[in-house]
Amino acid sequence: MRRILIGLIPVFLVNVADAQEDLLACVDPDVRAGLLFDGAGAQTRVSRTVPEVLASLPKSDDVEFIASSVSGAQTMAAYRAAITPGDAMDAVSGVLEQGGWREMDTGTPPRGGFVASVEPQSLMMCRDSSMMFVMGIPTGDATYVNMRVMENPTPAFCDMASGAANTSAAVPTFSRGFGGAPGPQVSARDMPTLEIPDGATTLQPGQGRIIREFSSSTRAMASAIDLETELSTQELLDHFGRQLEEQGWSYDTGWSGDVSSGSTWTRTAAADPDLAGLLDVIALGDSRYSATFRASSREPE
Repeated sequence: MRRILIGLIPVFLVNVADAQEDLLACVDPDVRAGLLFDGAGAQTRVSRTVPEVLASLPKSDDVEFIASSVSGAQTMAAYRAAITPGDAMDAVSGVLEQGGWREMDTGTPPRGGFVASVEPQSLMMCRDSSMMFVMGIPTGDATYVNMRVMENPTPAFCDMASGAANTSAAVPTFSRGFGGAPGPQVSARDMPTLEIPDGATTLQPGQGRIIREFSSSTRAMASAIDLETELSTQELLDHFGRQLEEQGWSYDTGWSGDVSSGSTWTRTAAADPDLAGLLDVIALGDSRYSATFRASSREPE
């Protein structure tokens, strides 16, 4: 629920007149105290000025600054982007990394696997003793990005937070067989992000999440989704295939049968594990499909 409230702040800021010194002066005091207490209380300064903690960030052509909200507890900045939430978050995270921020491992999968381009996106960043929660909310033909910065009194908070998070499991798991000895690891960060086509709908909310598969070792990770689209099976494969190529995967071979159609892929990079990818689409009838992408390590035990 807290994430939803955060996402509402940028939308509200967009509709405030530029000429006001206090951008919340026109808000009823009861409404301000009752609904905007989490970041826009009586002692909060809302302005068109980029807050000091973000002032040194490089400029981006993809996101436009709207306004900021500064209080004793936290700093918030609102931005607008005329791109999808996923693309907006990619652009924002790149700018933040140039400014010395780094993404925190929160114990949940990063953006990856099958996603809808209009789904809200979020990430956690940290720098020294500061933590930032970034949220991208789609509204109409734009995405509103909210950056919420909070200070932590611990001097080395960023190092401690990253270290602690890395000790936990990165993704939900289920077990197949007896499990066993550790082997080549496939990280959630190795999974490509595959946006479903425009106009397509998912058949069940929350599908497309990354899952890890266990056999004798943690060699594979998969993402699956059921969706409805007017595209043909081959058009759906081509749609996902183009995205795989853009993310560094190379086409190997493909097949088309009565039951399923699909293709295999490889990814080789000096700094990453060698991976094999399997993309398959099963037609369920009535313009419905089940799509799966599985990444497996090609490295020896």
